[in-house]
Amino acid sequence: MHVGWGTVVLFAVWCGCCCCGFAERFGDGDQGGLRRYRIESRAAVNTFLRVSDIHYDPLADPTRYNSSSYCRASVEGVDPVRDVPNYIHSIGTEYMSAGGEYGRFGCDSDLVLLESTMSAMVAVEPSPAYIIMTGDFAAHALEIAENEAATQYVTQRFQEVWPDTLVIPTIGNNDCYIDYEGVCDMNYYEFLYDTWMAWIPEDQELLFKHMGTFSVSPIPGLLVISLNTNIFSASRMALNKTNDCGQLEWLQETLDSAQLANKKVYIIGHIPPGIDAYKKYQPMWEMTWLNQYVNIVYDYRDIILGTFWGHIHSDEMRFTTANYSSPEEIFAAFCLVAPSISPCFENNPAFHRFIFDTSSFTLLDYDSFYLDLAWANIHKEDKWKLEYSFCDAYQVPDLSLNSARMLFNNLATNNTMFQEWDARRSALYDPDQIPRICTMITVTNEAWEKCASAANFLT
Repeated sequence: MHVGWGTVVLFAVWCGCCCCGFAERFGDGDQGGLRRYRIESRAAVNTFLRVSDIHYDPLADPTRYNSSSYCRASVEGVDPVRDVPNYIHSIGTEYMSAGGEYGRFGCDSDLVLLESTMSAMVAVEPSPAYIIMTGDFAAHALEIAENEAATQYVTQRFQEVWPDTLVIPTIGNNDCYIDYEGVCDMNYYEFLYDTWMAWIPEDQELLFKHMGTFSVSPIPGLLVISLNTNIFSASRMALNKTNDCGQLEWLQETLDSAQLANKKVYIIGHIPPGIDAYKKYQPMWEMTWLNQYVNIVYDYRDIILGTFWGHIHSDEMRFTTANYSSPEEIFAAFCLVAPSISPCFENNPAFHRFIFDTSSFTLLDYDSFYLDLAWANIHKEDKWKLEYSFCDAYQVPDLSLNSARMLFNNLATNNTMFQEWDARRSALYDPDQIPRICTMITVTNEAWEKCASAANFLT
């Protein structure tokens, strides 16, 4: 199949023990266990966790520094605002850069937020079948020593918290010292392989060191393919953008082998194969690679049961579509884009727990858990909550390609559902929450400022 265009429709500190009760940390309701009414008629099921864009920053201290310094003190040799997005500085209201013990909007994750996230993930699912981490272990704008230290520390914490669980990583644009760099045989692949060695099959060492990609079977019958999307990125820094190091050829060969072996496949990557809403709606991949990728996933759509991405710090579903020069676009893959842990882009931290059928590997549902950062900073408590469950929220039976088509129609025709989806993209982040709350309970400017500054909201 050949197409001229691939489109995408965009629609608490770690407590050191796992004895903290879920109800205590998460409030009332059966949010920790699988909701039996939803799955009791299914065959055997299991769960995995998906987290993305942690962006751990060992230099950050959000209780002392505001977003204009990326929550960092002045460090010799480090430019703390080198790649802070311009819009963070032009928001126009200081209350959006809310900060405090558990983090600050406009900054990456400090140690407290990282450990709170780990603790919450354990409370949600202490023994997942595996964990998917769709890139960006390290914070933005770190020098090479801090970048490597951040990646190593996050990796270490995953291994300490889940010593017997396979974590499947993918390379993010900030997981290489030169942002968005993606070339063949890059020295940084050796560092990442050495860091992630426990998670990458030994027989794929040379493959990973060549192009930063690998595949692994966490469960018999299921293959997870981890792509290095820096190589495909339209923001790629390399002067030569015409060489994908053979990654797409390898992808097709790997899918062909999986099909012959009657395996099902999940594809994971960092940068989604779609449109960048932050950059004037331009494609995030070079068109050469995007078209080839769409051709490949369309041809193997019967065995690809899900694709997982990160990068945009937004909880979204996208639909990779192919157009046969006909009015109707053909769905090639269902793209599940992860929310981020880092609140850098004005979002609450969030992660997902997926439920899948252990026989067919069909994705049955997922639950999204989030931390209301403003609430946590005011109350000095990291109370993670169930934000929504996918099938209940979007009125679909599962996360299959058929359900993707149904979901697209639901969002296109149901304005209420679309508005709810839009609010969930940032995990219910509300930039006006604190100013409005303080307006409700104060009558003088002095009292209002005292209220707003209670958790370092005034900077």
